[in-house]
Amino acid sequence: MNKEELEEYLEANSGIKEKFMDKALDYQVIKNKNRQPAKRWEFNRVEREAEKMYNKVLDSIYDKLKTAIKSSDSKKWKMFIDENYVFEDLEDSMSEMVFE
Repeated sequence: MNKEELEEYLEANSGIKEKFMDKALDYQVIKNKNRQPAKRWEFNRVEREAEKMYNKVLDSIYDKLKTAIKSSDSKKWKMFIDENYVFEDLEDSMSEMVFE
């Protein structure tokens, strides 16, 4: 499974992205409000920054799973994810996450 396939599977089978993006977007909005008025970003830029944060998290998730699974077979990835409750644990982590 490549990163794009993992992202599609994650988005179709969990609420991880939504939970992360809600918190990341709130964080970026607050961070933007603290900037000098002349240096504040347009909302599209704020969204892109939150998206970049999510992509870094997705890269980390993918790298850790790739190390544990050691196969490119999508079925093995899905089985590992399901058997080890990976998405459930990640959803819990996203719910508890706080940006500072």
